[in-house]
Order: sequence, then structure tokens, then C-alpha cells
Amino acid sequence: MNNIKITPLFTVRVFAFYLVFYIGLAAFWAACMWGLLQAVDDDTPKYILDRSIIGTSPGLASRPLAPEGRESVLVYSRDSKKWTSTPNGLPSLDTFLEEYQTRVNNTETCSYNDKRENESVVCDVNINNWGNCTPDGTALSHVFEWMPEYYKSSESLPQEMPDDLKDKISDTLSHSPNEAKKVWLSCGGKNEEDKKLLGTVVYFPERGFPGYYYPFRNQIGFRSPVVAVQIVNPTPNVVINLECRAWAPNIEQDRKEQIGVLNYKIKVE
Repeated sequence: MNNIKITPLFTVRVFAFYLVFYIGLAAFWAACMWGLLQAVDDDTPKYILDRSIIGTSPGLASRPLAPEGRESVLVYSRDSKKWTSTPNGLPSLDTFLEEYQTRVNNTETCSYNDKRENESVVCDVNINNWGNCTPDGTALSHVFEWMPEYYKSSESLPQEMPDDLKDKISDTLSHSPNEAKKVWLSCGGKNEEDKKLLGTVVYFPERGFPGYYYPFRNQIGFRSPVVAVQIVNPTPNVVINLECRAWAPNIEQDRKEQIGVLNYKIKVE
């Protein structure tokens, strides 16, 4: 077997080979990354709605949100007038609402009777009309380019929709049809026993999310509309299973996957 004689020239050649090899490898990686970044838009996702993993139906989110998710219990103290959670702490509702207290230049006050001409303008979310209460906030998740469809007649309402919400929508369609252009919200006890324990539910500023906030296109200053849900007279010192549902013709409801449905537990002390 011949022995390889390592000379200074041999060492230089090996070093030069690996130097060129790794420079070429780095250049190839950089070219691939550059090509990938050219296909990615900072503001607009490539795949949206039914072509995306998120899908075409938004979810419901609750604030304050317990770190343990829906398995934890939100506890409201009447003495301190604050929400906590078991077993761990709970982020303050005030922290969540801080972003709603800052108004950017492209924000305007919208209404059901006006149409936004400039798509870069976003509608203001007014949290000052929640009444004198410490509520639980509910919001729809962001789905890019999603636009709600609306119920146009009492006959089109789902059979499983709560009767009081059916009456509310029917009355709105009869007297103020423009104000029916929203994603409606219902919150109540998950089971029959929970419904008895829960008591009266009041919604601020209205019972749903107005359609004029949509579609979401990652606009600067966009804030998800929030509905404050107040439980007026729940049975104290008992854990109550609460379920909220978003209602629109193009919103699916899946309790297991928590699509269009929100389940959590509350207790008032």
C-alpha cells in the first residue's frame, strides 16, 4: 500500500477544494432561501380560506384566557371584582384591552348604514359602552379575507339556534334589517343543569360582531370586534360549564374541534 505523502502543496489543494465546495453549498442555500422569500408576502398569506390550514370558519376566543385552556376554571370574586383562575394565575383583562385604547390614524367610527370606501381604513372598536360591569370578553379569530354571510329571513335560521336568539334576529330583520348584518353570538349553559345555574346573560355593546369590521386583510391598526358577556345572577360557589357559539350561514360549529364554539368553566364567589 502506497503511503500518501502530505506536502504543503497537497494541503493547499485539499483546503482549496473544501473552500470552494462550502462556498458553493452556501451559495446554493442562499439562492433557495432567496427564491422562497420572493414567494412570501409579509402582509398577505399565499394560501387563504379553503386552501389554508385555518380553513373558512373562524373560531371563538375568550378573554381573560386561562393558561391551562378550557380545562381550568375562571373564578370571579365579587369582593375584588376581578377574574382569577385555578390552579394558576390569570392575565388581566385590562392588559388585553390596552391595544383597544390606542387609536391609530386610519381608524374611523363605522356604522351599519355606511360603507367603507377606503379598504385601508379600519373600524374603531369602542370598549367604553360596556356598561358598569366586569365582563368576560369574546372575540372571533382572524381569518384572512373571510367575510361573514348573513341571515336574511326567519326561515333560514338553524333549528338548533337558541329560541331567544331566533326572536332577536327575527325582530331585527323586521325593524332594522341593516343591523342584522353581523355574526350573532349566543352564550349559555352547556347542559340543562348548567343553564339553570347560569342565570341571565347580557351582551355589550350588542349581541354579535358587526359585519362592517370584515374582511380582515392585515390592515394596520385592525382590532377584532369584542363582545362583552356579563353573567348577571349566576348561582354562587358552583362551577358552571359555559358555552358560546358564533352564528352565521358560513360558520361551521364543531364542539370537539372548537370551531365556531367556545367552552369554558366559570365560578362566582
